[in-house]
Order: sequence, then C-alpha cells, then structure tokens
Amino acid sequence: MSFSALSPSPSPAPKIKVQIYSDLHLEMNGPIYTSKYTSRSLVYGGTRSGDLPSLAPYLFLAGDIGSLVIPSHQSAFETWLASQCAKHTYVFYVAGNHEFFGRRGGVDAGIAELRRLSRLACMGGRLVCLENERFDIPGAGVSVLGCVLWSRIVPAQASLGRLADVGSISGTSIEKHTARFERSYGFIKEAVRDIRAEGGERRIVVLTHYCPLMVGSTRFEFRGSWSNWQTDILGGEGVEGLGEGDTWIHGHTHFSHESWQDGVRVLSNSRGNSMERTRFEWDRVFEI
Repeated sequence: MSFSALSPSPSPAPKIKVQIYSDLHLEMNGPIYTSKYTSRSLVYGGTRSGDLPSLAPYLFLAGDIGSLVIPSHQSAFETWLASQCAKHTYVFYVAGNHEFFGRRGGVDAGIAELRRLSRLACMGGRLVCLENERFDIPGAGVSVLGCVLWSRIVPAQASLGRLADVGSISGTSIEKHTARFERSYGFIKEAVRDIRAEGGERRIVVLTHYCPLMVGSTRFEFRGSWSNWQTDILGGEGVEGLGEGDTWIHGHTHFSHESWQDGVRVLSNSRGNSMERTRFEWDRVFEI
C-alpha cells in the first residue's frame, strides 16, 4: 500500500505583544510647549507625562503625540522618540491632526518631517513612520498599514470641521481634508487586496489616527460633530479582505475602547486631556 505525503498547512504565526497609545498631546504644555516631552512629574491618573513604560516589543503610536511643525519642539520630540526606540524592537507611528497644527508648515511639511525623523541615526532603524505605507514585521506574520486617514466632513458639519481641524492647519481646507481621506481609504483597500492575493496567513494591523467606526468609539458629546472624528468604514462601506484575526488601531476620539466590527478588532488607548475621562490604561499590553 502506498501513501501520498501531504504538506501540512502552515500554522498561523503566534500573536505579538504590543503597547498602544494615542493623544498623548506632548505639544500642549508649558510656556514654550516642550516640557511634556521630558517631564517626569505625575500629571493625573498615575500617568507620567512623556514617560511611557516598556512592557512589550512593539509600540504603536496612533497620532496626536507631539508637534511636527513647531520648530521649538523639534529637539525635544526627537529625544522623546529616540527614547521610545531604545526600549522597543519597533515603534510604529502615524501622525494625527495635532501634529500639523501651527501657523506655518502644514500637512506636507509635517509629513516631510515624519520621514526625516524615521531616518535619524538616533532612532536605530526602529522608528517606522507610515503615511499610506505598508510595513511587514520580520518573522511575525503581521503587515502594518498606516496613515492619518482623516475623514469625510459632511456639509452640515463643515463649520465644526473648519474650527476643529481645518482652521488650525496651515494651507488646508475642507476639500483637501476629504480628498486626503479618499486617498488613504483607497490605499488601505488596495494594500489589503495585495496582501490577500499574496496568500498565506498574514494578519493585518491598520494603524490610523482617525476612527473607522461609528458605534462605541467616541464620547456622547461628540456625536453632533461625528464626521470630524470618524467614518463608517467598518460597519459601512467596509474593506474587502479585512476581517477575523485583523486589528484596527486608532486614536483621535479621546475615548479608549475595545470593539469588534465586521470581524475586525478595533482598539484605542487614548490619553487625551487632564479633565477628560478617556479610560486610558498606561500599562496595558495587548496581544494581536
């Protein structure tokens, strides 16, 4: 009797341990707004300003971390990012809207600064700054897709959007804001298609600042201006090929949560401002 040997199906890669933070707002403190980057004083809730614990190999920063366009912040922010790189195998970073706030610079200048930071020798090749880009974590079976994302601001909320995001960023507009969202949404859909076409058991982590989910992802008082914070990608238009086993990490809403939609696990660990109840957990480790 003869037997035909069958190749076993490859086992999915084990889960990885990560830390997730957003909305640290290191740019919002002190007369020249740089002290938070290096401060070790307790601010609130047992959270040290700028002093994050090292509890996992991978750190995901989902935007509104510090300023990319205020010159007086440059040195302090470089030092802070380098200190995170020294503690982790990789630091994944996407910008938020506040990274671009200022009277000069704007989005293009901020993205250029993001690229410059990732190339600095002091980061040791561990800082992965993403804007409509993909990074495959070596040996982990995980692909990270990253971008700010932005949002579709609906006409009825246009004045709110202009006040909150658009009016604080040099050289932008409601139309440019929405166009950036469409480009990033298109990038995510195309990247997911490419990964699935490659076959295998790769898990996908989408890392954005803006929120892709309408339900259970923001505080009640923001629901009247929802299009400035979130879209209905998950639970709405969707992303074909993104589903069970995949994760979407976001910030921006100042509301920490763990949710599931369309089979995708949605995570946010947002620090926010001192007077907000964001449910932030500074020492939590996630497995994804």
